[in-house]
Amino acid sequence: MERTKPETADTTPDAGAAPRAAAGGPVGGFRYSAADEEKRRAVRRMKTLATGLLLAVAVVYVLATWAKSAGAGGWAGFVAAAAEAGMVGALADWFAVTALFKRPLGLPIPHTAIIPNKKDQLGQSLGDFVGENFLSGEVVRGRLRSVGIGRRLGAWLAEPKNADRVTAELSTALRGALTVLRDSDVQAVVGEAITRRADAQEIAPGIGGMLEKIVAEGGHKRVVDLVCTRAHDWLVEHGDSVMTAVSGGAPGWTPRFVDRKVGDRVYKELMRFVTEMRDMPDHPARGAIDRFLRDFAGDLQSDPDTRARVERLKSEVLGRGEVQDLIASAWGSVRAMIVAAAEDERSELRLRVRAALLSLGQRLSGDGRLQNKVDGWLEGAAVYVVTTYQGEITSLITDTVAGWDAEHTSKKIEAHIGRDLQFIRINGTVVGALAGLCIYAVSQAVGGRSGGWPPPCPPSASPAGSPPPLVAWARRAYGARVRERIPVVVQGRRVRRSPVARVLWTGAELAVTLGVVLLLLVVHQLWWTNRQAWDEARDRVTRLERQWDTGRPPGPGPGGAPGSGDGPVDGARTPPGGAPARPAARTPAAPPPGLAYAVLRIPRIGVTAPVAQGIGKAAVLDRGYVGHYPRTAQPGATGNVALAGHRNTHGEPFRHLDRLRPGDTVRIDTADARYTYVVRQILPRTTPGDGTVIADVPHSTTHPAYRFTAPDAYLTLTTCTPEFTSTYRMVVWAVLRSTQSR
Repeated sequence: MERTKPETADTTPDAGAAPRAAAGGPVGGFRYSAADEEKRRAVRRMKTLATGLLLAVAVVYVLATWAKSAGAGGWAGFVAAAAEAGMVGALADWFAVTALFKRPLGLPIPHTAIIPNKKDQLGQSLGDFVGENFLSGEVVRGRLRSVGIGRRLGAWLAEPKNADRVTAELSTALRGALTVLRDSDVQAVVGEAITRRADAQEIAPGIGGMLEKIVAEGGHKRVVDLVCTRAHDWLVEHGDSVMTAVSGGAPGWTPRFVDRKVGDRVYKELMRFVTEMRDMPDHPARGAIDRFLRDFAGDLQSDPDTRARVERLKSEVLGRGEVQDLIASAWGSVRAMIVAAAEDERSELRLRVRAALLSLGQRLSGDGRLQNKVDGWLEGAAVYVVTTYQGEITSLITDTVAGWDAEHTSKKIEAHIGRDLQFIRINGTVVGALAGLCIYAVSQAVGGRSGGWPPPCPPSASPAGSPPPLVAWARRAYGARVRERIPVVVQGRRVRRSPVARVLWTGAELAVTLGVVLLLLVVHQLWWTNRQAWDEARDRVTRLERQWDTGRPPGPGPGGAPGSGDGPVDGARTPPGGAPARPAARTPAAPPPGLAYAVLRIPRIGVTAPVAQGIGKAAVLDRGYVGHYPRTAQPGATGNVALAGHRNTHGEPFRHLDRLRPGDTVRIDTADARYTYVVRQILPRTTPGDGTVIADVPHSTTHPAYRFTAPDAYLTLTTCTPEFTSTYRMVVWAVLRSTQSR
């Protein structure tokens, strides 16, 4: 069945076609190494051997047939039968092996060149297989639990040599990281971070609260004691300086002895004041200091003027170059200290790290609860990684395979497994010959034909009319009952046919053979292709639903805002109680060609089929999928969602599309939502060139009576008609009624 190919739709390249590399580069991402070339030479040698064996049995067959016709003994029949069966086995296995990598003899035989044509599907299947069987949370958790990583890690770390090794590796990594970092960059980052943080944070309330707490707890008294003690000691040591300062400030007209008296008096009063303040905890000056600090702490927290003055002072201090240099130089000191400690095996840093590792290993070795806790952490982390990034991990396989060139992929695989496949050809030749020999021997034994086994009795030993030796032996063994079961056949002289009869007989045999081949082709086309497509489509639907349930959409999700109800179509009335569905205002990005990303369900005709991007036969339609026309809207979006499917063979999802009636529902499920459409119009037959049937506002140029006039969210289903032909197209139009989010 041919697909509809409207004039407005561009042709879609086959999804299985892989991009080819530019000239001069490695094609398909492959470079043939010396080992690959050696494997290819080994494959060629095995091909030569297998083909030589085929030619050898063919020569043996010709010679044995000639010997048999020339009157040779019964051995010629056995040899000819074995050689004939060996040729059949060799040819059959040659066809099977060749069909994996290319088309035998270049003939377009169905289901050949499997690897080049199914490369992307094999990659997708391999990715799905790895994701489901190796990257599932249950598999990873069970495997890690059986390994007992916590216990093994503890036993390994408890060994001093292993702890030393880990310590050395950590030290090397730390030195490497510090070496890679440029001091200027780190200093700039640290300075900028500290400056920005300090400038953005108001420090006055914090300082006030801290000062208030210190004063309340009496923490400042030790500072006052220290200041008083230092002041007293300084006055004791520098009494002359105080007296000189007082005398130097006196007027010039006062006598010198008066200046000395005044200086001595001032010095003694200062000493008395400082001594009393030092020795008396309840000195009035100390109380004045306490009151001042409490008031200042309160002003820092509540007085706007004081807080503003502190902020200005902070900005001035941070803006000074000396402060910036101090912040920047701190990193250099820290870096040098860490590097020196990491390089010194006897440094406190490395000794502490080693001791911590040994302690951790000993605890892990003997503490079951800690082992379970570590195992739980590792299991949780591993399960999170494989469940969260399973799609990305498996896409590494599928995307890599999709990027390979089909021809060179086939050659690469053949180079690796082709030698073993050639052994299949050799085994087929040998096994076929043995099977033919056994079949011929059994037929000769049962039939008792002359010239075969057992050999006929000579005239002296077998009188005229006597039965063949096998029958005679059976009569002696089982008595007269054998007469009723094994009739005696006396073969006469073979009558040679005339040339005309032989030609007619050969023609009849060829006609029967051709009829059988045609019958097999019809069975393959009408039954086998459907069975294959049904299995693949059913499997793809199951995989899609499983991926959606686990939150891993296989492709870009469709758009569409939630809504319910019928949409207006050509002035059609909205059903009572329903609100018009609001389609998405934008069309989502189209998925990659050949990717199945939605499921089409038509309850009236029992259709459940995956929807894939593109309408290529090999990549989409022949796999039992429903194809999405390129450059048409995605499900739920404003515009026209145009789909195509086979009506006969290859799954025939649209076989009974003619049974739909206006008012029937059609549902499209995606990873994000479920879209329900209602059938409005059915165009029984139109020409393949009537491309406007999949326009954004669909209408038929061949049959103008079938048309829509207003923009909406439409769905168009197309297939061939009548059945088993591709002369015309059948078109079914539906309109979005409701959207249900998942």
